[in-house]
Amino acid sequence: MVMIMDKNDFAKRLADLRTAKGVSARDMSLSLGQSAGYINNIENGVNLPLTNYIIPAANNPPSVVELLRKI
Repeated sequence: MVMIMDKNDFAKRLADLRTAKGVSARDMSLSLGQSAGYINNIENGVNLPLTNYIIPAANNPPSVVELLRKI
């Protein structure tokens, strides 16, 4: 089943899941190989995640992969 979310729904869900796991936005950004503010920009609606940054998460710590799989 494919779930469709708008930008605000995605941002809120990402922030909720990330904070529930105790992962900082900075740590999650850096674990994806992005700038320290990458996740913060997504959560604030400045940017949308690009698949070429999300897919490499499969090679990152389990907490990041787990978060992204739930979105």
